[in-house]
Amino acid sequence: MSIIKTFLVKLGLSGLTSSALVEKGRNHVTMLTDNPNYPTLQSELADTTKACDDLDAANQEMLFNGGKIASEKKRELDSALRIRLTGIGQQVQVISGGDKAKILSAGFEVRKSAEPITKLSQPQDLRSSLPGFSGLVDLDWEVVRGARYYNVWFTAGDPTTAQWQLAGSTTKSRYTMEKLTPGTTYSFRVNAVGARAESIFSDITSIMAA
Repeated sequence: MSIIKTFLVKLGLSGLTSSALVEKGRNHVTMLTDNPNYPTLQSELADTTKACDDLDAANQEMLFNGGKIASEKKRELDSALRIRLTGIGQQVQVISGGDKAKILSAGFEVRKSAEPITKLSQPQDLRSSLPGFSGLVDLDWEVVRGARYYNVWFTAGDPTTAQWQLAGSTTKSRYTMEKLTPGTTYSFRVNAVGARAESIFSDITSIMAA
């Protein structure tokens, strides 16, 4: 069974000047006119063209004459066109069903998918401390980008030769070891686990349980 990949519309409105917004609006009108993928959007194109014309006129008025009234009118028309193009983009998303070719045919781009993280960094700054209760040791370390959870390992023997045991897993960058034998020195290490990768082990920290 094949997997159909769907895409999301990228509006591309952020950071546009009013002049660039007019150009973008006119491009959408051109791309959507008689576009067989979007018959229901044809009725909106005349109003979109008018919104572009109105903002273009306000841009010219502001450029040549300036003034507070012209500036306020330009802001209102800029906002109105952004709202209209946002609405069109939302309809394109629904009508296209996430089909990339159909989205592009409307003059919109598609959002880039986040690249999966295939390599996780070694957990750094692993620390152990005594919380003040017998048999407990607190561990904490720096967050690893891309980690879904962490495995915590421990040993009561020589950390270079003893067999390590998995104490448990946690989604947080901290963990409390329980039921440890007072007066015994324990060593700890952690590794991060992501969707497609595991990190190497952290450096070791050792402490005597109280």
